[in-house]
Amino acid sequence: MKKWIVYFQLFTLPLLLVACSSQLKNPTVKKPSNKNLTWQQRQTKFLNIKEWRLQGKVSVRYESNNWSFSLSWLQRQGEDYEMNIKHPLTGRVLAYIKSTNQGVILKGQNGKIYRDRDAENLVKTQLKVALPLKGMKSWALGIPSPNYSTTKVTLDDYGRPITLLQAGWRVDYPAYATNGAYAFPKKITLQHLSDNTRIKIIVKNWQTRH
Repeated sequence: MKKWIVYFQLFTLPLLLVACSSQLKNPTVKKPSNKNLTWQQRQTKFLNIKEWRLQGKVSVRYESNNWSFSLSWLQRQGEDYEMNIKHPLTGRVLAYIKSTNQGVILKGQNGKIYRDRDAENLVKTQLKVALPLKGMKSWALGIPSPNYSTTKVTLDDYGRPITLLQAGWRVDYPAYATNGAYAFPKKITLQHLSDNTRIKIIVKNWQTRH
């Protein structure tokens, strides 16, 4: 089992990416003749991205609770990622999450240290929010997660997913940032099929390094 490191700090996530253009700007991109082949090519291309950074807003409904926050997410390859969870109005950092393959550490705003072997369990225990972090790093890009085998996908005319069913989650993509097979999602909705947990993500900015 891979191990995770998660720790909280009050300072903001530094920009470590050299941004490159990841979107096609032409709104009249030609639709592919074989969307299933294009879908396979999309998965291969996106799995080879070395680093990406997402900035946006998130709302979560879990049991009888609701949360809204801003999110800055830096994803490297493997289990290496960093997140800033911020207050949606003030921008104050509520939680800083870091994951690697080395172990488990969590540092809260009060300075306390927590440890766990699983990031999802750690976030649920300490923040009281259920986030499918193992799948989200792929679902955020609009591709299936390699962590799970069972997948059902409905594609649009560009070979991009409209709906993706995986690991008990339904992931919907109401909007993409641009047209084209390799456009990144602009809006993402996740719903857990058993407990009706709902997560909505509106992406304001994507940055990638190939």
